[in-house]
Amino acid sequence: MKKSTLVFIVLASFSLNSHANDLEDIQKIQITDEKLDERVTNLELKAVKDKINFGADFKVESAIANDKAKIDGEISTSHSGYVGTLLFRLNADAKINNKLSLFASGESVSFLNQSFFNTISSINNRENQIKGEVVTITKAYFDWHFYENWLTFTGGRLPTTQGPPSHLKDGFSREGTYPVTAFSIPLDGFALTAKLSTPFEMKNNLSFRFIYNPGGAASNLNPFKGVNAGNNSNSALVATNHNLFSAMLEFEQPQSTNGIWEKMLAIVQFGFYNIASPQAFDTHGILNASNGGAPADLYRVYFDKDKLLDIKILSPYFEFNKIFKSPFDLYATAAFSWSESYAKARFVKLTDVASGGAVPVGYDAAIGSFLHPGKASGTRFIMGSRYEFPKNYFLGAEYMKSTEKAVPTAFYGDSLLSPNYLNGHSYEVYALKNMYNGNFIVRLGYTFVDINADLSNGFFFRNTVETVHVANLSFNIKI
Repeated sequence: MKKSTLVFIVLASFSLNSHANDLEDIQKIQITDEKLDERVTNLELKAVKDKINFGADFKVESAIANDKAKIDGEISTSHSGYVGTLLFRLNADAKINNKLSLFASGESVSFLNQSFFNTISSINNRENQIKGEVVTITKAYFDWHFYENWLTFTGGRLPTTQGPPSHLKDGFSREGTYPVTAFSIPLDGFALTAKLSTPFEMKNNLSFRFIYNPGGAASNLNPFKGVNAGNNSNSALVATNHNLFSAMLEFEQPQSTNGIWEKMLAIVQFGFYNIASPQAFDTHGILNASNGGAPADLYRVYFDKDKLLDIKILSPYFEFNKIFKSPFDLYATAAFSWSESYAKARFVKLTDVASGGAVPVGYDAAIGSFLHPGKASGTRFIMGSRYEFPKNYFLGAEYMKSTEKAVPTAFYGDSLLSPNYLNGHSYEVYALKNMYNGNFIVRLGYTFVDINADLSNGFFFRNTVETVHVANLSFNIKI
């Protein structure tokens, strides 16, 4: 073999080996880049997870109820049956930094198998929690801490539902800020909280909170003009804004040394609420029972003044845990309310399709006032206790009594029957078992309600004599 040929073979061999090594190095670099991308992605996900926490609430409840009612001394009904509800709530909170946090909750509440034959169309009806198979936002707010974290500014849809004493009855930790006797309904607004115990270096927690909930009827096309609350588009009655003002003082003793109780919570809240009249709306058949019309006839429901009512509510709340070092908890709360109604709901008949002229088109009549005509005052009182047995078994009882003209406040609750917005008195006993580190609770309860007044068509009270018996079983999961 010639030397030149041998040299060529050797050089070619070196070239091939070098090329193979280059390909191997490129593959190694590609693998390294993929791992690097994967590590960066994992770090980014970890950073997001460190800031955002997700959780969920799931509840399925079944109840057997029996009720007997006599309304206005004339209409008598009796009914027994089964009803069930399904609740799913998704929760999220994000700690952006030491000064700023974000919280949100969206929930869906429906009757079991409701979509077979019936749907609830009042999706935007704030006081109605069971809206069918839709998701509504119940909380969406931020906390901004400043002045060394002893002042907090909050804005958005505030945590105004499931307040105390709901946490004791449900077996979970406290979720709502405000007592149910003040309000338990989603409210948008702003709050400024001063932790007075921080600058004064107090051992116990003392805070003062001012809450403002603005709002009103508005049009999407012209939001600053408002909407018409009267019978026709030419009416000068334009819905005014809602203005809800509240002040709240909260004292918490997380660890007592007096030997009487282990922990204590005291809240006093006073609110002044100026409520505007709802927008006029058209409806089929909602007033048939009172005007003799037919379901196909069309009516317009409207209010004769732009201001609906003024409400003042004083709500004290007291909670004592582990009384005399025993597994016994006690709570009491009340609502002293004063209201004055201004507008009256009226209806006018727009069409006559099926009634044959029994009620002529254009017929205009009053329906009634919201809550009560003129000025009224009332009192609502709730007292309850809970006893903890070994192995996380609990037995509890609650008593509620209200006068006929007390203002309803608690429209939202995780129970099928929330008697806190009814006027009368109720007894409730329940047993619950807390399992899996508090993530799963089975609750069995019985409630008796004696009603002397309730809401009719959503906007005024009627005289009612009604007794309701409810036995319910619920399964609650919190993650």
